[in-house]
Amino acid sequence: VEQCDDLHASHVVSARHKMSHFLHNNVLPGILFSFLRECFSTGTGLVLSPHVRKALDPLIGKWPPVAAKIVSGILAGLCCSFMTQSLHNNALRAANIYQYSGELPTTVQVLQQTWAELGVQMFYLNAQKRVLSTATATTVLGLVDVFK
Repeated sequence: VEQCDDLHASHVVSARHKMSHFLHNNVLPGILFSFLRECFSTGTGLVLSPHVRKALDPLIGKWPPVAAKIVSGILAGLCCSFMTQSLHNNALRAANIYQYSGELPTTVQVLQQTWAELGVQMFYLNAQKRVLSTATATTVLGLVDVFK
């Protein structure tokens, strides 16, 4: 029985170590950029969507509320997601820096290396799929009315 308890305890310690290792290696390096990216892309898209809807009223006229929410959610989501693409690329670069150096990079190191490697492309590289997925999330959350 004692041997069985020791075996169970070693599996628990091993699982904790693996989880800690995973979080330290895969989550921590880019968490600041990822958090800011999602707050500003999806969050700002949700806040701006009603304003976009109101701005489109004179151009399009009265339209069904669900259609208005869908169109304004897509437009706000696309715009806000594209505007935060550099944060996305910096989050990826932070993970790469850690993966190859083994040290958690500072914000300045990440920004400098991303700019050195990508230049102006850091603002739009790999935007296609991410922008569409964020616009979809913004639209769905807007339809659900998460703020009500």
